[in-house]
Amino acid sequence: MRALNIFGLSLAFGVASLSNPGDHRITDREFSMHHAIRSAAATSTFLAAAGARATVYQAQILTTDPDIAISVTRDGMEVFLDTAPVTEGEQWTFVADHQEKIRAAVTPLLDGFTSATILGRWIVHNGRGFIEPYAVELIDASGKTKVRSYDLRIFQHDDNLMTGCETSFTDEDGEQIMSVLMSMTEDKLLFDKMAHLGSRGWPIGLFWFSGDGEACLAYYAIGKRAFSETRYARIAEEMAATRGAPINRGGDSAQNASRSNGLFGAP
Repeated sequence: MRALNIFGLSLAFGVASLSNPGDHRITDREFSMHHAIRSAAATSTFLAAAGARATVYQAQILTTDPDIAISVTRDGMEVFLDTAPVTEGEQWTFVADHQEKIRAAVTPLLDGFTSATILGRWIVHNGRGFIEPYAVELIDASGKTKVRSYDLRIFQHDDNLMTGCETSFTDEDGEQIMSVLMSMTEDKLLFDKMAHLGSRGWPIGLFWFSGDGEACLAYYAIGKRAFSETRYARIAEEMAATRGAPINRGGDSAQNASRSNGLFGAP
């Protein structure tokens, strides 16, 4: 299983840092951790980025595995697990083993930015740990952030991320798009019935991103019953009526992808 859940917070602490490629020395520096998927890919940031445009949205599966963040600056790297700094252990070793590839892929993104942080989840499968990446958060000198979906090629599974489903839009605005994505998530995950299986790998949410990578939304299911009482449910239904057909649930290709992951079959 792979997946991401990240919380927003702002902390300052000394952390161990991976230095330049090929050098695994540890240095101590102050780092302000204000990158997190749940805030980076929240409703407000999604609405700001989504706009109204023709585009395809795809989803990656979010389960209950620990969050992991790899923050890269021109001076080094920091690693965090569930927002806590990591200075040893399997996550630290994993990042150290990949640091040359990480720096080669991420350094070009630092043009105009002070840091680039890969946001993902730490997955353990068959006794082996690895990263399922979701997004890259870029921060400039003024503290302004920009979030993009992850499209780098660093880790072993980067060509086979855990996709859930997809849908397309024409001229809908950001709130309409978001409402449909929320509705699709509730439809897919059956949270009312399946929430108790979250600890066994059943998805608890979906991480949505646009085809150009500019708009990202981390949405955690609340259950169709609870969702039906929100304004977003009403907007999604209005969208379905306007389209003259039920909301696009992802199509056959998405259903096949879901089944291949073993996550949306019978429990």
